[in-house]
Amino acid sequence: MNDTDLQDFGVIALSEPCAFVREGKVLTVPLGHPHWTKIIPTETREGRRIIGSMLWIQKGIESEPVLVPSPDITAALLHLSDRSVFIASVYVVPANPQALAETIQLLRRSIDTAMRRVTRGRMDVLLTGDFNQHDQLWGGDDISPARQGEADGLVDFMNDYTLRSLLPRGTKTWQNGRYESTIDLVLASEELAAALIRCRIYGTEHGSDHHAIETTLDIDTPEHTVQPRLLFKNAPWKEICARITSTPQPLAVNVYGHVQVDVQTQADQLMNVVLAAIHALTPVAKPSPYAKRWWTHDLTELRQIYTHWRNRARSYRRAGTYSEQLENQTRIASKEYHDAVRQQQRRHWEEFLDNSNNIWQAAKYMQADTSLGSSRIPPLTRRDGSITSGKGEQATELLSTFFPPLSPVIEDEGQRKQRRPVHMPPLTMDEVERSVFAAQSWKAAGEDGLPAVVWKRVWPAVKERVLILFRTSLREGILPAQWKTTKIIPLKKPNKGDYTAAKAWRPISLLPTLGKALEAVVAERISHAVETAGLLPANHFGARKRRSAVQALLLLQEHIHKAWRNRKVLSLISFDLKGAYNGVCKERLLQRLQARGIPVMLVKWIDAFCSDRSATIVVNGQASERQALQQAGLPQGSPLSPVLFLFFNADLVQRKIDGNGGAIAFVDDYTAWVTGPSAEANRGRIQAIVDQAIEWEGRSGATFEGDKTAFIHFTRAPCRSSAQPVMVKGQEVEPVTSTKILGVFMDAGLRFQQHIARAATKGLIAAMALKRLRGLSPSTARRLFETTVAPVVDYASPVWMHKCKGQLASAINRVQRIGAQAITGCFRTVAREVAEAEANIRTVQQRHAAKAASTWVDILSLPTTNPLSKLRVVPTRRFRSPLQQMSTTYKVSTRGMESIAPYTVAPWHRRLAADAKETTEEAVNAVKQSAGICVATSSSARNNIVGAGAAIQDTERGEPPSTVVSTTVSARTEHNPYTAALIALAEGLAQIPLSTVSRNIYLFSDNRAALQAVCRPRQQSGQETIQQIYKSVWALQDRNTVRLAWCPTPEFELGRKAKEAAKAATEPGRTPRSIRPAAKSTVDSHYKAETRKRRQPIEGVGKHIRRIDTAIPGPHTRMMYDRLGSKQASVLAQLRTGMSRLNSYLHRIGAAESDQCACTQASETVEHFLFRCRLWDNLRLRMLQHTGTMRGNLSFFLGGKAASDNEKWKPAIEAVLATVQFAIATGRFESSPYQPYSSQETVNQDTQNI
Repeated sequence: MNDTDLQDFGVIALSEPCAFVREGKVLTVPLGHPHWTKIIPTETREGRRIIGSMLWIQKGIESEPVLVPSPDITAALLHLSDRSVFIASVYVVPANPQALAETIQLLRRSIDTAMRRVTRGRMDVLLTGDFNQHDQLWGGDDISPARQGEADGLVDFMNDYTLRSLLPRGTKTWQNGRYESTIDLVLASEELAAALIRCRIYGTEHGSDHHAIETTLDIDTPEHTVQPRLLFKNAPWKEICARITSTPQPLAVNVYGHVQVDVQTQADQLMNVVLAAIHALTPVAKPSPYAKRWWTHDLTELRQIYTHWRNRARSYRRAGTYSEQLENQTRIASKEYHDAVRQQQRRHWEEFLDNSNNIWQAAKYMQADTSLGSSRIPPLTRRDGSITSGKGEQATELLSTFFPPLSPVIEDEGQRKQRRPVHMPPLTMDEVERSVFAAQSWKAAGEDGLPAVVWKRVWPAVKERVLILFRTSLREGILPAQWKTTKIIPLKKPNKGDYTAAKAWRPISLLPTLGKALEAVVAERISHAVETAGLLPANHFGARKRRSAVQALLLLQEHIHKAWRNRKVLSLISFDLKGAYNGVCKERLLQRLQARGIPVMLVKWIDAFCSDRSATIVVNGQASERQALQQAGLPQGSPLSPVLFLFFNADLVQRKIDGNGGAIAFVDDYTAWVTGPSAEANRGRIQAIVDQAIEWEGRSGATFEGDKTAFIHFTRAPCRSSAQPVMVKGQEVEPVTSTKILGVFMDAGLRFQQHIARAATKGLIAAMALKRLRGLSPSTARRLFETTVAPVVDYASPVWMHKCKGQLASAINRVQRIGAQAITGCFRTVAREVAEAEANIRTVQQRHAAKAASTWVDILSLPTTNPLSKLRVVPTRRFRSPLQQMSTTYKVSTRGMESIAPYTVAPWHRRLAADAKETTEEAVNAVKQSAGICVATSSSARNNIVGAGAAIQDTERGEPPSTVVSTTVSARTEHNPYTAALIALAEGLAQIPLSTVSRNIYLFSDNRAALQAVCRPRQQSGQETIQQIYKSVWALQDRNTVRLAWCPTPEFELGRKAKEAAKAATEPGRTPRSIRPAAKSTVDSHYKAETRKRRQPIEGVGKHIRRIDTAIPGPHTRMMYDRLGSKQASVLAQLRTGMSRLNSYLHRIGAAESDQCACTQASETVEHFLFRCRLWDNLRLRMLQHTGTMRGNLSFFLGGKAASDNEKWKPAIEAVLATVQFAIATGRFESSPYQPYSSQETVNQDTQNI
């Protein structure tokens, strides 16, 4: 479809297209195209041919689909400048008069309906397709008299609508061997037929028995302009930076050091220079001439050869001559062409998967809705029932829905208590640079077309300009206009039945990447103020560091169980805000920001951020005109919007959590509850919560959607429940038995049956999609399973895992079985436990246990500002909550766990930098050149003790090295070498007197992870120690130069001294001088290791594999399969499980008449096939060369551990590879039916060829 010969076509109509159904959605080949709009029938049929027609329409042509209730008719209405054209692609089932009559009736209705919809100009009709009808009107004089009259219904239809056949009479459109006829038609109304230029057989064959028909009409169609795509990956960045640097950009500075040029001028200058350099030097992508990436020039030549011979044979037949030679040559050319297509498809897919960079692209193919045409926007129905006409009206309707006006009456909030503003220093280059480089490089760009990678690559040339621009913008409270323009992509909301309503679509906002960098800086500063100064309610869990939806759910669940233990009912109500971000009232937001302590200067900047915004919206591939947004709210897609929204609804969320009730919120999801002796007793208090929420709604200009409000009573005693509703804005909301809270379906009794069933269904869909990706290597398939399948099933598993037992667990185990089959290629009959072990994937229980352990350890390390940290989880016998079960399962040292705060250092503080040389030699040379105070640090872990050591030397003054630190940190179960290395750095720095002046101070560490943690401080283990390091460095940096570097300690004398000190601290009997809390990373790793050890051995199934491999389940299976491709892995899995294409198994399942081998000597078992069958003696020689003593040992050749092997056993990988190669060479594991050899001579001849 990228063929340049097709670029001038407006419409491509297909009959009997290649299509299939995946997860209830119709997918075509190709799935979509950026320059064409795909339209398919509204209905499908069962069987192989699910649809009979489809249309591809150039995106520059205004079109709308016409709904026809048939899988064989695809219709659309084209809106041209002077007319509308009803066009339909039609397929009629052959030899079926009833099908023809039904088709004609549907076409009549559709044409009449379309005529009523056209209000401007006239409407022409154009019908094309495979009608499968013969008549002399279009077929010519050679139509058999017996066939004449079968198309009378179609002829009458043509007369009724004054349609003419445009194809010259007698043109043959179908040919099969010696037979040919005219059954494909192009019918047009009189006015359209008058504009005919040509209608003929298209010159290029595409391998079908039907010929393509080319029709050209003299009518005006709009041109579709395609914006050239820049190849940023091939851009000459050095030249671009040089051009940007050499372009003069004068900035006047006043006496205060402030730039006098306004923000808009600065932004315009910067963008003009960068865009000019980018467009001048970046190469432009040349679109491939083929829509299918696997197509090659050789295939084009083969198609041309096939077309040549087919046309010659056709010419002879039309002349009344039949040439056997030409017919044979045509068949040969056809076979060669189609065989080459299939081989090239397979070869291209294998090469695609061989590239590890394509793994995640392959993962996208796992989703059914990957078609570019799947989000085509139909004509939209307005609230008054009218229908939009054209893309302009569609854009206006979508924008008015996405950005609804606020309530005309917003109540006054009155006087608010004003908090003292938090202090924020000026913007620093360090935080701006971190923001720029933290952005995703290739995420979709805004209207300027520049992804984040552009700013990363040109940063050296523009960073000073960007910093000045950002500072000026914040100081003056002004944003450049281009940063306030949004490019909106409408996407379908899932599971909406009617997509003709604008509310069934949701907006994705694409913002300029440079503007988003500044927004990210502001968001980080506000977030830091929230966490350090307590500006927001503690029960706000969304868009905040060290908080998650799982924490909020566990908190709610704990209070439910607590209520049950006290014989109470917890009644809950959940609200949904309409529009959320887009419905934010700017004036209220600014008032609430200032009242909660955000500085006035920043509030002024946020005012500009929310004001005078505009947007363009992409409708069916075409961007609309830029429109001003009267009510923009907060732009979706901005990193600043989530944290600002927390301030907007903070007053609503702020509610004390205790035994009587509470509330949680996750950004715009707000849930509140009360507890009492019965549901009826709680109803009045729930009504009070509703009334308070409505009051907040009136003051905020927001809107709660009453039909999405959920009300539920959590109790397992029916006598305590109630069916009485609460009133929400005059609408009764009745209590439900199950509701979705933060993505988890919670039922009144917390049984979680509905949620587990849905999780299993979603996981099954994902696993089946993974299995459909043929050709994935086991290592790639395992990665995709762990990243795209398991997370779908395991979402919030700590909340519901304790209920995942019995029949519920079996539903999730189906996902495991299919995932394991996708990884190894084993048969479906292989037991799930065996398949999991072969694929080396964790069981559901292992994954859930590891996630629960991580969650519990994470909770123990939360700061005191988190509500979960204040819960007293005391084990009880009745109504044991998930937190109680975690606390009894995962014990932690009495010393407690370290507390990890959301921030280690403030965003504006400069991060330390470490000189990490790539090689040891370079690092040692750097140490030798260091002149000043040198401190070497090291850590050691042995004898179940962790120690830290440091040594110091003043190389400028020639002092000898001396040991200054030898600290026993803790037991190995509580700390690790990484945390000990941090302690060594902190204590080594503490030995340098603060009175030191004008010296070069060098800190060396042999632990790269510790240095990386210091340079990139975040929410990691050892946070308190990292803070000590920063405080010491800041104190010394005022009058000295401090540098950090990596160097292996054994490579220089001072390092050896530090290592000796660390080892001395781990001698048996050494005890810590001070009590340190356990490191989160160590405890987490300990429990994850414990869960891996808990895997149960395979029992009751897999008799064959347990006989040849006593070490299963074990990591050795991963070692073997990761060395293989998909085909080799499938063969190995068949041999190891015993369920294979060999006759012994095929006979057992009724797929073969006998279990006998073709050699007729014995049953064709795995042992017989590998070692004794005489048919394969020559091929077996290479396999047997790998051992002299293990011949005939099935365990050895299949990578298993025999009962006689010792504990140090390892699989013989090379022998396994040779075994697999032998099995493939025999051809016995091909999917085609096995043809036994007739004699040993034939076998030897074939093996020599192999």
